[in-house]
Amino acid sequence: MNRTPPEAEVEGIARELEQYISLHPTAADTVEGIARRWLDGPEQPAFTSVEAALESLVASGVLGRSVLPDRRVIYTRAHPTNTGVPPCPRP
Repeated sequence: MNRTPPEAEVEGIARELEQYISLHPTAADTVEGIARRWLDGPEQPAFTSVEAALESLVASGVLGRSVLPDRRVIYTRAHPTNTGVPPCPRP
């Protein structure tokens, strides 16, 4: 039995998550919370599909992942450390 989520489903979830994080740049949540609160739709997608979409977005630098002391994983918008653009001077 193939347990890998369908690629089209994962890509669709990733697009929806990118849109959500662009509208809510300070959002942070677990996989479970993201599946329940960040994604629109009448049905909650499979946990494995959400997890695959999140990992794809982490790999592409859109999201960051943090492990809390209780070992829960939290996903947030990635904060680039070096964009090649010098920082703006403060007045």
